[in-house]
Amino acid sequence: MDRHRGGAARAVAGVPVAFGRAGQGPRGAPQRAGRGGRQATGSLAALALVCYLLATREQLIIIVVVLSSLYPVVPVLLGVTALRERLSAAQAAGLAGAALSVVLLTATA
Repeated sequence: MDRHRGGAARAVAGVPVAFGRAGQGPRGAPQRAGRGGRQATGSLAALALVCYLLATREQLIIIVVVLSSLYPVVPVLLGVTALRERLSAAQAAGLAGAALSVVLLTATA
């Protein structure tokens, strides 16, 4: 059983390489995002999946699931920092509550 332990992680990590040509347009013309950007995105996604797999194996599953359900916070923070989008008071309170929940969950673990 131990020899198959990292099989899923290796399979997921190979996905960006296997589909390096998947984003080409008609007649092989590249789309807007370059090949390096697609591969970097795929590699980061594979890394995130491997980290999630390891976290579910090594940590309390309830903490991992709750923290991973906060993934919508990342694009919101990127929008605020990179695109200078404005948050309403309710949105800011929601982000503050999410941050507080992360602190409380990790402090008791």
